[in-house]
Amino acid sequence: MIRNLSNEELSELTLASDERFLQQELTALPAQAREAADRSDEFWAAQRAAVWSKIAGRERAKLRRPVLVGAAAAAIIAIGILFVPQKTKPAVTVVPPPAISDQELLIQVERVVQSGAPASLQPAGLLMQEVAQYAPTVQTKESHEN
Repeated sequence: MIRNLSNEELSELTLASDERFLQQELTALPAQAREAADRSDEFWAAQRAAVWSKIAGRERAKLRRPVLVGAAAAAIIAIGILFVPQKTKPAVTVVPPPAISDQELLIQVERVVQSGAPASLQPAGLLMQEVAQYAPTVQTKESHEN
């Protein structure tokens, strides 16, 4: 039925419905006013207390809201940090020096010392001279392998 009504007819129907509802409310108003006046002071004190407790509860909720927002933000940041891919350093491969005998090492040091080595290697040169002085003339190659 409403689909077949024009805009004017629909407006009139809505207005008539609103007028009926308003008339019912205005008719009931005196009875509601007498009922409210007949209520005891304790009732109104309880009403005031209930209203003030709701107001206080909302105030506490407003005070808690920034704390909750801060905690939520901190949790989101912490989770974000956990999921950010970590930049890993490339693995450094340590190549062990080739295994050489003590005699070969001393020969290499002697060559460096004789080639005009820096002053920091002078003690090594003295060591080489002592080794050469006390070393037997025929040397056998010893293996240090286990």
